[in-house]
Amino acid sequence: MNAPLVSHNTLHVSNCGTPAASAVASRLGLLDDAGRKNSVEVVDIRDPRLTDDFRVRHWDHALGSLIREGGNIPPLWTRAEGTPTRLIGLTWVDEYQAILVRADAGIRDIADLKGRRIGVPVRPELPIDFVEGLSLRGLASGLGLAGLTLGDVERVNIDASPIVSDGPDIAPLLDGTVDAIYVHGIHGVVSERHAGIAELVAFGSHPDPLVRANAIGPRTITVHQELLDARPDVVVDYLVALIKASDYATDNPDAVLTYFGVSGDHDLESLRKAYGPGPTLRYRPTLDTDVIEALAHHAAFLAAHGIIRPGLDIASWIDPAPLAAALARV
Repeated sequence: MNAPLVSHNTLHVSNCGTPAASAVASRLGLLDDAGRKNSVEVVDIRDPRLTDDFRVRHWDHALGSLIREGGNIPPLWTRAEGTPTRLIGLTWVDEYQAILVRADAGIRDIADLKGRRIGVPVRPELPIDFVEGLSLRGLASGLGLAGLTLGDVERVNIDASPIVSDGPDIAPLLDGTVDAIYVHGIHGVVSERHAGIAELVAFGSHPDPLVRANAIGPRTITVHQELLDARPDVVVDYLVALIKASDYATDNPDAVLTYFGVSGDHDLESLRKAYGPGPTLRYRPTLDTDVIEALAHHAAFLAAHGIIRPGLDIASWIDPAPLAAALARV
């Protein structure tokens, strides 16, 4: 999965479209400012004008000029596979997370899910099926609140290729193919409001960060080692832009909710429920111990369920120098 730098004069960036400091920095023009300062062109690899050969790099990070902020399953997978990336920061904005059931199913408590059919969306066409990993972790967290495990339920795979534009596919839940599904974010909020659907449990604001941890948080900021070696100045200025953007996000929490790809035309009330002031609202990049521990705990879960290779050493993946330099500069 190694790839050479496209150019030392190009910085490729990517985020998942969910609440992220890099999205705010892009919207405010801070990433372009950082690029001009270093005489580099900033290019978003998710730009629809680019070819699929670029967009797929969001998943496998096989692009030497890439810095990526987003969901943590693809970067955990690529690092476990040996791709020479470095973890230079973590951000974490809590999302709505819930397990939904049919309103008429007679399921009133998490414990009622024992022996039930649980839907797990899968997208095997992706380099790494982050959809499966995210759902499994969410289901495990929700079931664990009642002392249940994934082994206590019957797994039913749901084809999620492509991802439904308006959120998770709730048809298998409505037609009785499955008894429960996991949802998150704005699409989870929309699904929970669908006629005939009931929220069994919501845990996006649970006080235990290990319950809330998933692919969606903490989000990883990763850079290819080639870029870090060739242009450390560019990497530091990228992080400076994210720090400045995070300060703006803290001062303007409602405004930035409209800056993300997932925001669409959803109303502010729904966006607040999806990404509002949960226990963790860290747009500012950090390498604090508690956030690293949450990521390591999540990585261990993914390895135990065959999503990534076992044995990933989070500590050796981290390079704290760029963030330290950026924080000192700010």
